[in-house]
Amino acid sequence: MQFKEGVDVYTTDDQKVGRIERIVLNPKTDKVTHLVVSSGFIFTQEKLIPVDLVTSATEERVTLERKSDNLPELPNFTETAYIPATHSGVHPANFDAYVRPMYYYPPIGTAWWHDPISPHLGYHPQVPYAASVEQQIPEGTVALKEGAQVISADEQRVGSVERVFMDEDSERVTHFLISKGLLLKTRKLVPTLWVDAVSADEVWLNVDAGLIKDLPDRT
Repeated sequence: MQFKEGVDVYTTDDQKVGRIERIVLNPKTDKVTHLVVSSGFIFTQEKLIPVDLVTSATEERVTLERKSDNLPELPNFTETAYIPATHSGVHPANFDAYVRPMYYYPPIGTAWWHDPISPHLGYHPQVPYAASVEQQIPEGTVALKEGAQVISADEQRVGSVERVFMDEDSERVTHFLISKGLLLKTRKLVPTLWVDAVSADEVWLNVDAGLIKDLPDRT
C-alpha cells in the first residue's frame, strides 16, 4: 500500500472526498496513523482520516471503506483558538514574533464603536488577538508535508519525499520514495531502516549521500 501527496481520495460509493495533503506517522514505531485530506466536493477544509478506513491505496487513487455521508463527522486536521494579548502573555508589539495571522476585533458580546454623543456608553478599543493553530493529531506523531526535504548523515540534501510505502498488515512505513531534480528527476527508494528522525518538513537519514546516490533509479 502506498500514499502519495496529491492523490485523489474516494469513498466506497465512488464520491471524491479530496486529495492527500499530508501523511501522519509515528517516527518511533514507523506506523502510519492518519491521512490529512483536503479540498474535493465534500470537505471544505482539511480532515483527519484514520488509516484504518483505507481499503486500498495506489499511486492513482485511495479508497475509503465509508460512504460519503459518513465522513463529514471526522475531526479537522487543525483547530484555531483566538487568544487576546492580555491572556497570551505576549505584548501586542511582539505579535509578529508570536504567531500569524493576527486579527483585531473585540471579544464576543462587546462593542467596538465610539458614540461621540455618549462616549461612556460602551466604547471599547480594538483588542489584538492572535490565532493559535494546533494540529489535532495523536501525541508523538508527525504530519509529514508534501515535498519534505531528505537530508543525509553528512548533511547533504538528497531529495524530497514523493511517496510513502506502508505494509498493509502492520501499518508500518517500509520505504520512502524520494526524488531530486526538476525536468529529469531521479527517484530513489529509501528503506525506513536508514531514517534517523522525521519532522513535518525534513527527514534525516543515518547514511551518507554517497550511498543514496548509488541506489538504483526508480521510475
